[in-house]
Amino acid sequence: MSLDMYPKQYEQYMLSPTIQKFVIKHWLSYGSSQFTERINLTEFLDVEWINSKSGGIDCKQKAIMDLFND
Repeated sequence: MSLDMYPKQYEQYMLSPTIQKFVIKHWLSYGSSQFTERINLTEFLDVEWINSKSGGIDCKQKAIMDLFND
């Protein structure tokens, strides 16, 4: 197997910001929880904010973007 197929195989990938936004958006639709008191979950509705805070590489796969985008 060629290593060229996986150029960033030793890099750390983040959970897709699009998926993170999807999860939080649906979580917030069920009302507040004990965690909303301590952190502002609405910040997770901004994909660019999530990307800047998550660290790692966002692989930005089209399938994920299509399935989990608004």
